[in-house]
Amino acid sequence: MISNKEMHNTCHMSDKCIKYNECPMVLVQKLLSGKRKIMILWYLSGKILRFNDIKRRLPDVTQKMLTQQLRSLEDDHLIFRNVYPV
Repeated sequence: MISNKEMHNTCHMSDKCIKYNECPMVLVQKLLSGKRKIMILWYLSGKILRFNDIKRRLPDVTQKMLTQQLRSLEDDHLIFRNVYPV
């Protein structure tokens, strides 16, 4: 197994670490790790969806889990939430 330091020394983006104070690849991994975050971003990349529209596309995800993942993506500024009238 390769240590983080060894990985950092061989990373072609190691010069960017000074700017971000962290390896950009590790940062991306942290931002996208989580159940279904990549799928959620994929669905939202095509159009604006309401919560239930996303929920229908991910039937195996509980409402609680979807809410947590959406809040996490929002906290990381990867998505923005607008509340629309019903």
